[in-house]
Amino acid sequence: NADIGASQYCEDLGNEPWISRLVSQDMIKDAGDGKIYAMPKESTSQFQAMFYNKKVMKSVGIENPQPKTYDEFLSLLKTVKEKAKGVTPLYMTNKDTWTTQIFMSSGYPITLNDKADDVYKSLLTNKSKWTDIPQVKQVLNQFSDLIKGGYVNSNHLSAGYDDAYEIMGTGKAAMYFTIDDFAKDLKTKYPDAELGAFAVPFGNNPKMAIGKYVQGYFVPKAGKQVAKAKEFLNIWSDPKYQNLYYKTLPGFSAFKDVDGGSVLPCVQNLYDTYINTKNYVYQLNDQMPICSTIWPDMWNYYVEVAAGTKTVDQMLTTFQKQYVDFMQQQGQDGF
Repeated sequence: NADIGASQYCEDLGNEPWISRLVSQDMIKDAGDGKIYAMPKESTSQFQAMFYNKKVMKSVGIENPQPKTYDEFLSLLKTVKEKAKGVTPLYMTNKDTWTTQIFMSSGYPITLNDKADDVYKSLLTNKSKWTDIPQVKQVLNQFSDLIKGGYVNSNHLSAGYDDAYEIMGTGKAAMYFTIDDFAKDLKTKYPDAELGAFAVPFGNNPKMAIGKYVQGYFVPKAGKQVAKAKEFLNIWSDPKYQNLYYKTLPGFSAFKDVDGGSVLPCVQNLYDTYINTKNYVYQLNDQMPICSTIWPDMWNYYVEVAAGTKTVDQMLTTFQKQYVDFMQQQGQDGF
């Protein structure tokens, strides 16, 4: 909505006939005026979870792991490291910084728990600093300790997201912290590989972080066929077409009366365990959208921590300075 200026350039779709059939309207309402400018493609997006190779885990005596505390999660890594010789307990792909940040973008809000909203507001009004938040330091130290503890691949700085398919698909690594799209794509590339998944219990809080956004179809006000475009969306929302779509590309439909198809068991389990039970939080990035242009810089600093060229405190100090400069440029209140 923000990127394309939906409230200024797109049609208000809030009175369209398909609105009443949506699973959730709240997520797609414009943050500024509360109106709906797009038909959502799905009901939820980007499940951030620890995916594991079932065969590898079974080989070390672990089946259906669902750790409830962070120490229990560490115990899984230790078991793999001790018993599965030549297997990387946790695969990291720090060449692609968007994958690096998932650990922190999930970890911060889960560890903050019910304090998260207050912390975001405090940061956005310059009442607190990134360097002052103990939960942020805790998660960053946990990230760093995984590398120092020898639980990750030695080439984590040069390994990328695409490399993870072969590594996880062939059982060269036991676990990979990523998004649910990875599981779907891996099944296509390595049909015999079977993955399981669980949420990392940051702060001893077994919740899952997800994206606070979905994809959607917008209708530009300046379009020459506005009425036709709305008519198309109404037809496209019909369950008979939606069911055909999801039969080919299974997922979680935006509509209550649509069959989302047969989703991979590991992804369905995440949905049942965390989404259906409301046991989830929204990732950091979507909670402070004004910072979207400087998040990639923060992700680069995470890699410096991973490489050992910056300590956690140095990384936060560096980002805090850049953060203040950026917020001043944006004219944000409090800066």
